[in-house]
Amino acid sequence: MIGYVGVVSAAGLVLFAVSVATWIPQLSSAPAVYWVFAAFLVLTELVRVDLPRKNDVGETNISTTFTFAILIVLGGPAAIVTQGVASLAADLVHRKPDWKIGFNVAQLSLSTFAAAFVLDRVAGLPDHSLAFTADQMPGILLAAAVFMVTNVTLLGVGLALDQGQPIVRYVWDDLIMEFWASGALLLISPIVVAATRLGVFLTPLISIPLLSVYMQGRLAARTMRQALFDALTNLPNRVLFERRVHEALEEARADRIPVAVMLIDLDRFKEVNETLGHRRGDDVLKEVGQRLARAVGEDCVARWGGDEFAVVLAGDDRAATPVDIAHEVLKAFEPSLALEELPVHVSGSIGIARFPEDGDNEETLMQHADIAMYVAKESHSRVAVYEPNFGRSSPMQLAMVAELRRALESTDELFLQYQPKVRIDSGEVVSAEALIRWRHPSLGLIQPDSFIPLAERTGQIRQLTAWVLEAALAQCAAWQREGLRVGVAVNLSTRNLLEPNLVADVEAALARHRVEGGRLTLEVTESSMMTDPTIAMNVLNGLRDKGVHVAVDDFGTGYSSLSYLKQLPVSEIKIDKSFVMAMARDDSDLNIVRSILDLGHNLGLPIVAEGVADEATFTTLRSMSCDIAQGYHLSPPLDALDFKRWLSTRRTQPTKPNAKVARIRSV
Repeated sequence: MIGYVGVVSAAGLVLFAVSVATWIPQLSSAPAVYWVFAAFLVLTELVRVDLPRKNDVGETNISTTFTFAILIVLGGPAAIVTQGVASLAADLVHRKPDWKIGFNVAQLSLSTFAAAFVLDRVAGLPDHSLAFTADQMPGILLAAAVFMVTNVTLLGVGLALDQGQPIVRYVWDDLIMEFWASGALLLISPIVVAATRLGVFLTPLISIPLLSVYMQGRLAARTMRQALFDALTNLPNRVLFERRVHEALEEARADRIPVAVMLIDLDRFKEVNETLGHRRGDDVLKEVGQRLARAVGEDCVARWGGDEFAVVLAGDDRAATPVDIAHEVLKAFEPSLALEELPVHVSGSIGIARFPEDGDNEETLMQHADIAMYVAKESHSRVAVYEPNFGRSSPMQLAMVAELRRALESTDELFLQYQPKVRIDSGEVVSAEALIRWRHPSLGLIQPDSFIPLAERTGQIRQLTAWVLEAALAQCAAWQREGLRVGVAVNLSTRNLLEPNLVADVEAALARHRVEGGRLTLEVTESSMMTDPTIAMNVLNGLRDKGVHVAVDDFGTGYSSLSYLKQLPVSEIKIDKSFVMAMARDDSDLNIVRSILDLGHNLGLPIVAEGVADEATFTTLRSMSCDIAQGYHLSPPLDALDFKRWLSTRRTQPTKPNAKVARIRSV
């Protein structure tokens, strides 16, 4: 690229210097028409017209019309010098780099010289005047075509080398675009010259069609930019990015060069929006976009949507691997952002998929990068390269991810069922666990085991849990209004527990539905609490301060430390149903249940046995002083209306608590 720019600049600037030496002595005797054309050339050079291209928005100049008009009337040196001076002035005004200023002058000088050669030798205009005949028009049109082709080729080769694109295809695409813009402007030149024969005063009238060209160009470019670029960050959007990935893969198949895509998700960006406001959140996205562009190049990065960005890495000229580049990207995030003197720290999780190892088309690569990104987020590794075992989901399951997103926006597909939790000694219904169900319009009832893991892996579990919390509290409030004092229990995932805004979100939901914190129990597994004990402790303490109960779910299947469990602000322990369901026929499971009951009671915690499926199990648990039972022996999960009917047959008012637990808590 540098060598090419140097050669073109040197050749063109030498030609410009020779033209200056030729034209300056004639300047004093230049006709009035020259000064009129020169004035319009300089003015219109300052006005750049946006030009839609295949994958971008470029620019062209109305000044081309007057450059070619001067070329017809006064010859090559006059056109080269005037165009060069106008280009130099405009580039200085637009503060372009020195090398680009020199290259533009050189490029235009070479293009004008090539057109002048055709006019002299083909069109038969060696003397150059306002008068030309119809016989000379084919030569003039050919000169215009030569000017356009030379100009586009000189610029296109440089851009293709800079971007690592195939030169011929890149130049050809540009020629097609330029034909309708620059070609039209060049064809106006003979009309300008012909009109000037009647008087120089007619030349300003040409500004009307030129203004129309300018306005149409701006409109077309704006439409193009809206379709291909993100309005907030000015980065390519998903449409343009997928197109660029497709082109990179086509080139990779032909030339056997590596391609990789990265999907980047900002961590805790929701916290920025909620604590600082969406305006500052937008500022963060703009700054992140700029940092990404500096780290990997403007042509490689795009805003994928929301707080996600995408990067395509193509070509074997990069010394660093995709993983190395991913870590460089993360380093670019490390300096805090100063938003109105408020420092904001940004981090991200990156998933990588490579061609051809991880997919042979853009859609598959992006799906796999998405999966890898969520693996990086869940494992806190920050960077993950896709592996086949990440994506065990079938195409139907992958489609289900999009379907679930749609269902969360619907009002009638997702619903809750409630399974009661009953005191063993008194029969009092103390709470009901809210269990989500999905009634798909075409697939029918989808069991949670089919979509909860997908929601966990794709990050949709946040929205799903928020939906369950809202629906469960709304139902709890309805029960309260009817005089039924029954609480609700909602399950939290690992990702939910690590959300910094969880406590505030729960508090806001309780306030919206006017439900006391003590009516809500959040069930958290052992393993999720041990993922990050420090964060878990802070979140659980925050929930306790709001009066919310926390249950340790699936106890006995995790790996929590007993000393740590003693410190956790939990309200109850739920024995995993795998032990409860087998305790009647397996002494080992029976002993595990007995041990958990002893442990919980010694810690002053009530114990819930879930999975109670028969009378024998219920009776055994009662003999072991288990506090609460849940399972099909008491009731299967029920719709809200059926639950209310079932509840009407039982005692729902508070009764005397388990005496043993009461004594323990009083110690």
